[in-house]
Formats: sequence, C-alpha cells, structure tokens
Amino acid sequence: MWKIKDLKNRAWRNFGMNYWNIFLVCFILTFVMGTYVNAFMGSYSFYIPSSISNIINDRNDFDDDYEYEYEDEYEYDDDYDDDYEYDDEYEYDDDDEYDYDDEFPEEIPDLFNNLFNDLSVEDYTGIFLIVGGILLLYLIILLVFMAYRVFLGYPLEVGGRNFFKNMSLSGHSKLSDMGYCFKNGNYFPVVKSMFVKGLFLCLWSLLIIIPYIIAFVIIIFAGGDILNSTYYSPIMIVMFTILFILFVMVFLIPYYIKIVSYSMVPYILSDNPKIGPLNAMKLSSKMVSGHKLKIVGLWFSLLGWIILGVMTCIGLLFIQGYFAAIMGELYKVLRKNAIDEGICSAETLNLNEDQNNHVQSKINLEKQ
Repeated sequence: MWKIKDLKNRAWRNFGMNYWNIFLVCFILTFVMGTYVNAFMGSYSFYIPSSISNIINDRNDFDDDYEYEYEDEYEYDDDYDDDYEYDDEYEYDDDDEYDYDDEFPEEIPDLFNNLFNDLSVEDYTGIFLIVGGILLLYLIILLVFMAYRVFLGYPLEVGGRNFFKNMSLSGHSKLSDMGYCFKNGNYFPVVKSMFVKGLFLCLWSLLIIIPYIIAFVIIIFAGGDILNSTYYSPIMIVMFTILFILFVMVFLIPYYIKIVSYSMVPYILSDNPKIGPLNAMKLSSKMVSGHKLKIVGLWFSLLGWIILGVMTCIGLLFIQGYFAAIMGELYKVLRKNAIDEGICSAETLNLNEDQNNHVQSKINLEKQ
C-alpha cells in the first residue's frame, strides 16, 4: 500500500535533480495546452431576458401601484357631510371588480410588436448576416482550437507523462522523451485514444445541464411569480442559492469520478500507445479502483502549493512540475500493483518480467 508522504519524498528528490528540464517541459505543456492537467469542460448559463422579467415584475406590482396612485390623486373634500347615511342593503357584485390579469397577456405581444414593427426586410437581412457571421467566426475559432488541442496537445501531453514516468523509474530525465508520440507510428493511436477519452469526459460533464433544465421547468410551471424577489427574504434567497449550488455539485460528482478513473490513461499510452482507447480506459479504471479517495486526498494535499503558485504566477510552472513528478511516482506504484494482482500482464504494457522486478526492487530500496 502506497503512502502520500513516500510519493512526495521520491518526487521531491527527482524534482531537485532534474529541475531545469522539468521547468522547460512544463513551460512547453503550459504554452500548448494552457495547463498541464487539462480536460474537456464546459460552462452553461441560465439567462432570462430582462425585458420579460421586468414585465413579470410589473404584473406583480400592478395592483399595488394602482392603489397608491389612486390614493395620491384623490382629493378629499373637507366639507364632507358626516351625516351621510350609507345604504346597508346595497349588495356588492364580485363580478364588477376590475380584473387586472385579463389585460396582462396583451403586454407581451405589444412589447415585440413595438420592437419589430419598424424593421424592414433589409434590416432583418442585416441582423441575420451579423449574427450568422459572429456564430460562424466562433465556430471556426472553436474548431481551430480543438484541432490544435487534439493533434498537437494530446501527443505532447502523453509525451510529458512519458517524460515524468521515465524520470520516476531512472531518476534522470531526457527531453527527447517528450517526442515519444511522434516516433515509431505512435502518433495516430495516441491521438485516437486521447480523443475518445476526452469525448467520454465531455459527455459526462453534460450532467451539469440537468439542474438548469429542472430550474427552467420549475419556473415555467410555477409561473412568473417565482421570479419576483419581493416574495422572498434575503435569507431565503441565500438558502435557495446554496441549495442550487449543492444540487449542481451532486450532478458533477460522476464527472469528477471519471476524471480520477481515467487519470492513468496518458501513462498507459506512454507504455503501450497501441493498446486502444477503450482498453486504456478500462485498465486505468482498474488501476485506480480502491485508490480514488486517496488520489483525491493527494491532489487536495497540494492545494496550498497551487495557491502559492497562482499568487506568484511563474511559480505555477514549478508546482505543475512537482505535481507531475508525484503522479509519475503514483503510476509506477499502481502499474506494479496491477501486474502483481493479475489486472494486466507485463506484456500488455510492453514490459518484460525483468523490468517489473527492477521497479519492485527500486521501490523497496526507496522505502528503506
């Protein structure tokens, strides 16, 4: 059973002996991918047009405004006769009461009529061309970024993991390990496997949409009154916000579990780039099975270093190098465990029995 402290000690020792090579590798990976640890992620927002929400609020406040305006404009007669006798037999008819709600639906059509009536065909054509041009430009930029990420970022990412894995095994680093995926026909199998892994993570991340869909359905069926903040106290608004955030986090849990499950895929590809995407993901999931919480604890134990790196900007590169060195040490241990427990064979990872025994001897020596 591995210990976080042991991984950190071994990684720190290798980090000190290969300082500048690690810095250069992290600089390249940061320039290419933005950060060393990268995954497909998306953000979603739920937007209600301000014009519609204003109409809803106007509807809710209409009765009160009418009452106040009526009272302000009414002039009381000081000469009012107090002796006036009321007719107690008069019966009020509820049907005579003014129904404000009957006129409300006309406000929404009026809003759009006033907005679009004055536009000509040329105006509509211009609007569609501008919107279409912006969307097309956004799509082109997105496709270029994705191609850049897939065809250059993925091979360099696996090459970087190969660099840190070999540094963990030998204690020495070689910058040539970064180009591992561009040799011996490794390029396309690696790109394919990493793309499938990223696609799976992207699909899992779509669970974040579910809370927004539920919120939208609640708003539709509850009516506009639910958007009127005057109905709620500040404490209730804070409570609803916290509950919604927790609700969103619940749907993100499966996504983060998959991030941990597939975290060993780049390292597996650095051993056997032709293993195939599904096999690599299955093997990674089996390797980390029973270790997920401990791996998450390892990541959180570096939170202080990450905050320090963000505050110093340039220090983030060194933190990424330290983190990658730790993950290389972790893979070395998990790979040895997987072979010993029969999860996979040494041949599956392009290893022979002597290499596996050498890893075990090195781990035992480092523990001493």
